Parts: sequence; C-alpha cells; structure tokens
Amino acid sequence: MIGRKTHDVVDHALHSAYNVADETTKRHPGFRQLYVDIYDFYLNSVLPCLKSKKGHFEATWFYSIHRLLDRSFILAYMGYYHEAIMILRYIVESITQAYLFKKEVVSEKTIEGESKAFEFRMLNKLDYLECNEKSLIKHVYSQLSEFVHPTLRIMGWESELYIVHEYDEKALTDFRTFANSVSDFLLATAISLWPEAKTKMRNEKERLKKYGFKISFKKIN
Repeated sequence: MIGRKTHDVVDHALHSAYNVADETTKRHPGFRQLYVDIYDFYLNSVLPCLKSKKGHFEATWFYSIHRLLDRSFILAYMGYYHEAIMILRYIVESITQAYLFKKEVVSEKTIEGESKAFEFRMLNKLDYLECNEKSLIKHVYSQLSEFVHPTLRIMGWESELYIVHEYDEKALTDFRTFANSVSDFLLATAISLWPEAKTKMRNEKERLKKYGFKISFKKIN
C-alpha cells in the first residue's frame, strides 16, 4: 500500500513538471529560444577551445559549468524555479574559481576545499572585469544568495509558488534575468581565457546584443 502511494506521488510530480514545461513552451517561447541560443554560443565558441585544452583543469571545470547551466534551464523549464536559481549561484562561484586557478591567483589547496573554497572578495580579483562589471556580478551574486540562505522574502516567495506546482510567469522571469547575467559572465570569462573564443564570438554580436550580454559584447570589440 505504501509502495503504491509512493508510486502515485512520483507519477504526480512528473506529470506536474511536464505540464509546466508545456505551459512554458506555449506562454514563453522566447525562453526556449534563449536556452537554444546559449547552448549554441557554448557549442560554437567555447567547446572548440575546451577540446584543444583537454586535460587542463580549467577546461574540465568549464565542461562541468556548462552541464550545470544546462540543468538549471531544464529545471526552470519544468517549474523548479528556486532550485534552478540556486544552481546559478554555484555557477558564479565555479566560474570565478576556474578563472583564478588558471591565473594562479588561488591554489589547488583552496580549490580542493582544504581552506575556504569561495569568498565574496574573490570577485575583486577578476582582472578582466572593469569596476562597474565587478559591481554588477557582485550584485547578481548577492541576489542569488538570497535563494540559498533563508529569508522572509524568499520563503514567502517560495510558499506562494509551491502550494501548487504550476507555471509561474514572475518566477520564470526572475530566473531568466539571473540566467542572462550568469551566461554573460560565463562567456566573458571564456573570452578572456581563450583568444580563440573571442574570435568565434565576434560572429555572434547581434545575438549578444539581443539578450543584453553587455560584458561579453564589450570583450569581443
């Protein structure tokens, strides 16, 4: 009997997630296109650089970062907005650490967690970013952190959202805003690490402008 109930709960959860995905496609086709375009940026501009750096630590890390970004979009697409946003925060930390490790600003000991792995002040050490760009990434990271650490505002946002698992326009818009900023940060970092990525991304100026990817757009000019 218990097994049957558990099976019903799993079926219901999957059914709800697929229903939300259908609603996302119908009501927000632009979100699907954003997901496709970001994947395209990675496939055409970043992935070739990673293949040429196979075995390098930062290349392996960027493979992992892209998988996480892909996962966050799928979660948001199916209505798991909070979880998707939490992954974006982890991605910001990972991008920062990968770049600083490559530039030998942080040690392997730090990356392996023998000392504190990520600190907010690490964002100040991203030397390819201008002051206003660092401020933007810091602001995004602080906003993302609210979804990781319980606050009354976020707990209220979540309780309203999860009374019933359904499509939520505002939650999806929140995710998309954050995802745009994090994707821009990811591409700008790849461009700064690998000149080949910069060359390839010059063919994507219009799409970068379309999504407001201001940092990466500036880096390719």
